[in-house]
Amino acid sequence: MKDNRLIFTQGFIEHLVAPKTRTQHYDLKVQGLLLEIMPTGARIFRFRKKIQGKSQRVTIGRYPKISLEEARNAAIKLSGRLIDGEQLSHPKDELTLGDLANLYFDQYAVAHCVTHQAMRKDFNRYWCHIYVYKLSKINSECIQLGINKIAAKGHYRTANISLTLIRAAYNWGIRRKLVSSNPANGVDKFKECSRSRFLQAHEFEPLLNAINEYPDDRMRDFFLLCLYTGARSGNVKSMKWDQMDLKSGLWVIPRTKSGGSQTIQLSEAALDILKERAKTKELNPWVLPGGQHKPNTSHLQQPKIAWEIVKAKAGIKNLRIHDLRRTLASYMVMNNVSSATIMAQLGHRSLAAAQVYHRLDLKAAKAATDQAIVVMQQLSRRMASII
Repeated sequence: MKDNRLIFTQGFIEHLVAPKTRTQHYDLKVQGLLLEIMPTGARIFRFRKKIQGKSQRVTIGRYPKISLEEARNAAIKLSGRLIDGEQLSHPKDELTLGDLANLYFDQYAVAHCVTHQAMRKDFNRYWCHIYVYKLSKINSECIQLGINKIAAKGHYRTANISLTLIRAAYNWGIRRKLVSSNPANGVDKFKECSRSRFLQAHEFEPLLNAINEYPDDRMRDFFLLCLYTGARSGNVKSMKWDQMDLKSGLWVIPRTKSGGSQTIQLSEAALDILKERAKTKELNPWVLPGGQHKPNTSHLQQPKIAWEIVKAKAGIKNLRIHDLRRTLASYMVMNNVSSATIMAQLGHRSLAAAQVYHRLDLKAAKAATDQAIVVMQQLSRRMASII
């Protein structure tokens, strides 16, 4: 958080530009007066002063509803009340869970978490029903009831994700002295069963046929690239041409979910798709441009509807887009590929494997990927002949 000290003027306040994270400016003319600028552009006058080691904080009001002169007069009066020994902070000034969530995402997650947008969306979905609660009113029982409600529908992993998110927000709040304890620490997670779904041999031909018959070439190529690269769907959606070296067959992802970069040696099947798309890429930076009816300046956003249509046409149930990534890895395992090679191709990271990444030859990952795809195609043709 920025901590700027200067003499406030009307012109300074009016010309402030909305920052990426909440920013505070302190008035040198009236001690204790500060102006808080939010990413939304809102300007809020507050009074904050520490007396006998205890911080007293009061919200004065929003600018321009409260003028600079009115804010200064209010700050002077509040300072006088403090001198008289009055306690200024009242329960009504306490942060709500919604306040804490916004501060956590604006000041921390945006800069430190690759998936901050999805995290914020999930946080809103799981905890919006208690956003108006004061932090002091939220206890372990309240949070346990919240995740129990999610788990009651059989969504144990989702329940655990919701717990992880609210726990992280509280931990950040403790570090920033916005809250004294974390009620989520007393809540138990649910036991999860690791998902093991991947394409079976008899499912390949129906699925590939359904994908190839889908009218939008961007969606077709998206699904196939997920399968032929083993990359996370988010990285495939946001593929950019400047990340590609089609001559060398390399795709460099600058930042993955784990926070680091990843280099993928592209399979021949993936290269064929990319080379075909490169013929019509024009000036669009995205390999898979967004837009419903025609490409726009953003990348592909929502493939879920298309995926449901493809699955229905193929007659396949309980298959997620992420399972295409698991499918490639599964067939690499069947082909006796080493764990280190699979980890390199899929971008998994662990402390034990960190040193292996530096020594691993990426060509081995490409060869293994190509061989896995050959196995898929052979099994698909074999099953088709039997049926």
